[in-house]
Amino acid sequence: MKNLFKLSMPFAFAAAGMLVACGDDSSSAEEPVSEIVDLKAPFEIITDKAKFSYNSKDSSWIVKQPVCKEGSLGNLVWKASEEEPDTVTAYINKKTITVVDGKETTKYTFDGSKFPVGLWIEDEFENKSFLNALRLTSDNMVQNVFRFDGKCFLKDFYTAGFRKGNKALEEADSVLTSFYMRFRAPKDTLDEAEMLMNIRVPECDEMYLYDDLVKVSVSDFTPHSGKLAVAYDKKECKIDFSIRYAYNEKDCKAAYADWKDDKSASKEFKFRDYWKDVNYDDYCIEELILAMKKAEGIPLKKEAADADIAKDFARMLVDLVVNPID
Repeated sequence: MKNLFKLSMPFAFAAAGMLVACGDDSSSAEEPVSEIVDLKAPFEIITDKAKFSYNSKDSSWIVKQPVCKEGSLGNLVWKASEEEPDTVTAYINKKTITVVDGKETTKYTFDGSKFPVGLWIEDEFENKSFLNALRLTSDNMVQNVFRFDGKCFLKDFYTAGFRKGNKALEEADSVLTSFYMRFRAPKDTLDEAEMLMNIRVPECDEMYLYDDLVKVSVSDFTPHSGKLAVAYDKKECKIDFSIRYAYNEKDCKAAYADWKDDKSASKEFKFRDYWKDVNYDDYCIEELILAMKKAEGIPLKKEAADADIAKDFARMLVDLVVNPID
């Protein structure tokens, strides 16, 4: 049951967010079509989901995690729910939920009209603009969600969240730093003060680096998909991404296929390593990177193929927007 409470933590890159709107066929085929969220208003992004059952008589809460793994015969094993789920005790006193899992106790604030259906917010995130939470639905689904409760997504993250000790944005530091350093020579070291001066967030959906030479924008966000664009000088490349869920058999199969095709993959298939589907134009990304490196005098990594660099760069951009923790 500990996996349930290890909440997915999307990075908001001087922001954070999630994925493909109308008609995405990688993750939303089994989902209702969601409206595109307004980045100037509160919204939620679904980072994981599972089935649950709750018995009010004894306060027993059972979360049935999906199974997506490689079997002992080298075959893919998928099940919507594990056969032997763990059971914990969950009860509410006014607006406070107490979850007891053996010797471990977790407190949540409940936002809903009929327990247990509603939003469960960990106490440490209460009254914060960016938070991790659980949302239990009336059709017995429990969702890990990244929730934004502010007024201007990217601006709020940059001014109120980045490097300010908010646990929901911990990944932002490392991912944004890695992305920023991507445009520097390999021998360069990070100057944090310089980096913060080189990042500008004028809008709710746009971020600029290096005196506005590099622009990253986000659009068409839904609770499980989105569109990004990165531009350098006059060159712009679009990137679509969608979140995969182990609960969906199609997503499980797609993640497993990616693992099979990944030359640098670990020996063990782990769904969480392939949680996103990223679509982009290889040539556009390669041309943008080469143009940027040539103009700025950044040495090329001779040992890496252009296609590998493009793939790594595109995936890093998505991580910049949404990056679940292990």
